This record gives sequence, structure tokens and C-alpha cells, in this order.
Amino acid sequence: MFPTDVIARAFKGEPLRRVAVDHGHGLIYITTSDRLSAVSRGEIEPTGFPESDIFLFELDTYEKLRAEWVESGRTNPQVWQACRRCNVG
Repeated sequence: MFPTDVIARAFKGEPLRRVAVDHGHGLIYITTSDRLSAVSRGEIEPTGFPESDIFLFELDTYEKLRAEWVESGRTNPQVWQACRRCNVG
């Protein structure tokens, strides 16, 4: 399953395009694509996000969420509800 492109729901609902690299203890560990090699080599650690805030990457959905965020600093909860969860179990 890993690495997998995902959308992470960050603080206040900001959508982030990231790469999921691992999971454990209710978290999915993510990083940026440009840091993936450093994570793989153990030079830096990925960031753990709750599983409930990680979704499979879909370009149209990400672009919609990102446009909402840039325009108003908020995102539509209904768009998040339509996202497919990144199931790891």
C-alpha cells in the first residue's frame, strides 16, 4: 500500500497533498513528495496524522478543496465526507 498519494486534512481543514509512508497506533505517517527519499533513508521522520484525517488522493477533489481554502480559509465539510478514506487495516 505504501507509499500512497493522499490528501491530509490539516489544522482548520486545510487540504494538503502528501504521501503516506506508514501507519500504526491509529496514525498514518505522511511526508511531502520531495522529502520521500530522506524519509526512506531514515534521515527525517514522517508526520503522524489521525487516520480519520487522511484520504486517498483524487486530483479533482484536492483542487476543489484547495480552491475553497485559498478563497475563504475554509473548506466544505460535505466535500470531505465524499472523500475515500485511506484504509490501512
